[in-house]
Amino acid sequence: MGGVMKDEEKLNRALCKPGSKVFYWEPNHAWSIGIVEADDGKAFTVKGADYCATKVGALETVGKLTDDKVWPVRDDVLDEDVDDLLQLTVLHDSTIQRCLYIRYMKDTVYTNIGAIVVALNPWNFKIPKYMDTKMPDYLAEGDYIRNNVPHSWAQAHNTWGELRRDNADQCILISGESGAGKTEAAKIVMKYLGALSCRDGEEAAKEAARKVAFNINQASPILEGFGNAKTVRNDNSSRFGKFMKVQFDAGGFLVGAFTTKYLLEKSRIVTASKNERVYHAFYLLTKGKDAGKYGLSSASSYKSCNAGKCIDIPGVNDGEDYDIAVQAMKDCAFSDEDIDGIWSMVAGCLHLVQADFKEIDKDSCDLAEMATVQKACDVWKTDSGVLKEELVTTTLTTREGPVVKKLNKIKASDGRDSLIKASYDALFSWQVLAINDLTDSGTGQNFIGLLDIFGFEDFEYNSFEQICINLANETLQGHYNNYIFQKDMDECRAEGVDVTEVKCPDNGPCLRMMTDKTGIFGMLDDECSVGSGTDEGFLDKVFDKFDGKHDHFARKKLSKDSFVIHHYAASVNYTVEGWLEKNRDTLKPAMKNFMRASGHTLLAGLLPEPDENAKKITVGGFFKQQLCDMMDLINSTNPHWIRCVKPHPDKKPLMVHGITTMQQLESSGVLGTVKIRKAGFPVRPTFRNFVYRFKIIMGAGPPLDDIPAMKEWARKVCDKVGIEAKKAQAGTTKMFLKTESNQALEAARDEAQKIHRVNAQNAARRKIKDLAARHQARVTKIKALQKALRDEMANMKKRRADEQARYNVDKKLPPLPGMPREPDAEPEPEPEPEPEPEPEPEPEPEPSPEEEPIPEINPFEGQFSSDRACTVCDPTYTGEEPRMAIYICTECDEKLCETCWDVEHKNKKRVHHQKLLLYFECDLCTRGFNKKEKALPALWFCTPCKLMLCKQCWHDEHKNPKRRKHNKQFLYPDGEEGVWADVTTRAQGVEVCTDKFRAKDVVAWLKKNTDRACSVCAKSEGRAALYSCEECDPRNPEKLCEDCWFNEHKNKKRREHRRKLLLYMCDVCHDMEGRPAFHLCAECKLKLCDACWKIEHKNPIRKKHHKGELYPALTKGASKGKSKGLLDQINRFLDKMKVKKRAQEPVMPITEGDTGMFPDQYTPAAAAAIMAPADAGDLYDFDPLPAEVAYQPPPQQRPASIHQPQQAHQPEPAYPAASQPISRATSL
Repeated sequence: MGGVMKDEEKLNRALCKPGSKVFYWEPNHAWSIGIVEADDGKAFTVKGADYCATKVGALETVGKLTDDKVWPVRDDVLDEDVDDLLQLTVLHDSTIQRCLYIRYMKDTVYTNIGAIVVALNPWNFKIPKYMDTKMPDYLAEGDYIRNNVPHSWAQAHNTWGELRRDNADQCILISGESGAGKTEAAKIVMKYLGALSCRDGEEAAKEAARKVAFNINQASPILEGFGNAKTVRNDNSSRFGKFMKVQFDAGGFLVGAFTTKYLLEKSRIVTASKNERVYHAFYLLTKGKDAGKYGLSSASSYKSCNAGKCIDIPGVNDGEDYDIAVQAMKDCAFSDEDIDGIWSMVAGCLHLVQADFKEIDKDSCDLAEMATVQKACDVWKTDSGVLKEELVTTTLTTREGPVVKKLNKIKASDGRDSLIKASYDALFSWQVLAINDLTDSGTGQNFIGLLDIFGFEDFEYNSFEQICINLANETLQGHYNNYIFQKDMDECRAEGVDVTEVKCPDNGPCLRMMTDKTGIFGMLDDECSVGSGTDEGFLDKVFDKFDGKHDHFARKKLSKDSFVIHHYAASVNYTVEGWLEKNRDTLKPAMKNFMRASGHTLLAGLLPEPDENAKKITVGGFFKQQLCDMMDLINSTNPHWIRCVKPHPDKKPLMVHGITTMQQLESSGVLGTVKIRKAGFPVRPTFRNFVYRFKIIMGAGPPLDDIPAMKEWARKVCDKVGIEAKKAQAGTTKMFLKTESNQALEAARDEAQKIHRVNAQNAARRKIKDLAARHQARVTKIKALQKALRDEMANMKKRRADEQARYNVDKKLPPLPGMPREPDAEPEPEPEPEPEPEPEPEPEPEPSPEEEPIPEINPFEGQFSSDRACTVCDPTYTGEEPRMAIYICTECDEKLCETCWDVEHKNKKRVHHQKLLLYFECDLCTRGFNKKEKALPALWFCTPCKLMLCKQCWHDEHKNPKRRKHNKQFLYPDGEEGVWADVTTRAQGVEVCTDKFRAKDVVAWLKKNTDRACSVCAKSEGRAALYSCEECDPRNPEKLCEDCWFNEHKNKKRREHRRKLLLYMCDVCHDMEGRPAFHLCAECKLKLCDACWKIEHKNPIRKKHHKGELYPALTKGASKGKSKGLLDQINRFLDKMKVKKRAQEPVMPITEGDTGMFPDQYTPAAAAAIMAPADAGDLYDFDPLPAEVAYQPPPQQRPASIHQPQQAHQPEPAYPAASQPISRATSL
């Protein structure tokens, strides 16, 4: 295999061949999946095939990709989903992005990478597995989370467990860019720690912990209101850093908290960039209920509030937030005087920032107007004259004494802004200290530090604030590198891996370039100490010191006011304009004295008393000292990390922008973890996975349950590939591989696969060739055999033709095979012909008037009497489809042929119907020709006689020898030998559904047609009843039409009576589901619901049946577009019954001259038919329609019988009514 390839890029090129699938760096999606189209030896051309982020544009075909922009893809690890990114089989920036994308699209926003919890902002706070209802699952675990998924709760839980187990201080470092969710993550951790500390213990201790947690949480609206602002990236961005020491006693109970703030962004007090706002407090006051108290108007009238042209935040009510902030101050024990002083300071800043200056000459200026200064001094309770004097002049101390010097317009504006910034910053510091006085108990034994600090920043314009923020992130990254690297090396040592030659990634040179005495911050302080120092002079000194002499420093071409620092996360260009002024942050002693003279006690104590002998500390120097103190504190604790990431700039759920995400992963140190792991052994497969993947290199592998054997086998594989021992080491449970070692193994695996594929192809070709030869040989043999058979058949036909010709001549059969042919016999002499006898006279034939020719006819092809015809396929017996009924259904009262029975009973509601054989009585027994007391079942149909006869009658009737040749047809299925030979009763089991629907509250079921007469107007107008009232007379409920219901219930005492709708129940499903009937089938005479109508009429023969409505009064006028009226009422009733509404279909009215009543309405003309009594035991009997509307079939003739002269046949109904017996058909 050759020696190991040391160059990782060369190995990449060996694996990324044209046509192979790779990860490649796409300009809009970061790492995406594509296919290599070309490789010219220097660069790749890749066509996009898939992507690892939500689409923000079409994937491009990218050319000129260098080796570090392409990474080989393995299909078996492409869609890995792991809780810890360090467990990825292949650890690379591309696989990390892919895994995070897959998990985020599953609403899994938390993922571990070693000691870090990566939290992608979901922009959705209703994900079920992250709701507070899931918190008890985490609280129920022990000191360490083992069974739950990664979460900020899990990080807080493990931190608290280590605090109790080791009795040592801990810290959780939360970072991320603006909008990534740092503040929310800190709140989540704080809330969980409060709940966790109250999990066990006495009730008094729990209550005290809850009180402390409440006070800490109530401080959030204050700190967010005065320290947060809207930026282009986040609507509630923290513009300061804070470190909160959450204090716990020996029992693990929360007892207090102490907060330290870092570097409030002062420039945001007086101005903001486009689409951004100054601090929330200014908008809260101008939109709050007390704005008039401080002489304020709308926020848009103040140039500081309107600097970014963004007054409002969608979905945020600043007026309500003002009330919340005031209430939070009261909860944190702020007095009313203090609250008034706080808002007075905010109002004074708004008034004073409005002050403008007019230029007198280039060295002096004056106030444009005094009104704004006067308003500021009024709310501050200070002297406006003093302020005016200090704004436009300054006092210099000389040997001769103080000298007053006028200020130009620019310096006057700077002095105004310096007073506002210093005062607001001092107010915010006072608020933090006041909260500490409430929450700091001073009795905590250990603490958990929560660092919520600004993330790495890189904007188009980066100033002094950005270099301070990035210095903090660079310092924290250095701490992280050292800690994670040491932890990773400890894991390697525990596995027995030699790590003496592994070096840790080091950002120390960059830190020293910035923080040393002769570094950038040191030179800035030196330039500030010189009275004549300028920004340009500072930049020249920086260039002289570092330009071209330091790896982490650079300068932009043609730029005269900026320099570039190569940070661990990115290279940032800093513009030095105004750095000296920001670093000095000096406020004249006279201004401090002016504020200390305020009539507000709070405002008078905000700024310190001027001390001429005190050492001046610059902002940069103070921040470096704070940073050193913070790192000393963090180094004394056991650190944990939460890295917050904003996945997409649009701030919408389930959207990932690859470039944005990867930049944040880089700046937050997540990808730095990969670099640390790569510095060691980034690929760490278990022995089992190693054997499974690389077994093909050796041809065979060891047993997968033998660790020592797999370990020894793995060493042999590395030796065979040519990998140095120090770059591929076997641990106790897994292999530790350098990236180049893993890629060498992958290349060897590909080569082995290629060899195996070639061998397999050669073997397959040989096998196919052999099979083809065998097949050809078989084909040849088959063709030869076929030819021989054809020849033999031709010869046999010829022989048979010859023998037939010979036989036709000599009338001799051919001899048997092997026997000689007999000689031809001599012909015998012909005998003399005898004389013919005289013919005898023929006897006279016996008289046989009944004798007639025997026709060959099919009994199922003529016409039968209507009671023998199938009531479905031929109810009127037209002869178009003549099928004779074989069965009778006891439930449907129908006579059906074999085919119609199967079709009609596909409805699941008819499966329990009883099927009985429809046998026919013997024609002779019925007529009494044989004088039988009881007619016997007919078995045969005599074709010539046209009679159906029983067994005895057939025997008696066919004693005549001339009738014995009559053809008979067995009348029943399967013939004389089938299951129906004995004409026995055949029935299926009856299944009755016991879960019936009873709509007792809204429906009264109609039992017979007489129930449909209105109890009031039946005799006079004869209208059909529509409602039933059981409250008027429970024993004998009244049935009323629409008009009578209205008239009968005019009485106030009856107006609350509940009415029930009168409905028929479906004839088919009444004993199973009990749905109301809507339609009446004119041919079937069945009342059906919608569902049963559709199922019952699937039979093609029934599709032409006419549908009539049972309740035409309810739909009268619907077809003309009028109001449905009563139909709406029935639909509302059915909604309550949970019965599906029927579709509006055109229907055929049952009666002529429809008056809007029921089809068989109660009228004097039809009284006799309607009032006919129904069966007493039938709850759902449907009486036949009156004669004038009943369906009548055309008259038919019964076939003539040989025993009875043909007579005119009376018309019979298509099939008998439910209350009538079935004619000439009986069921056994």
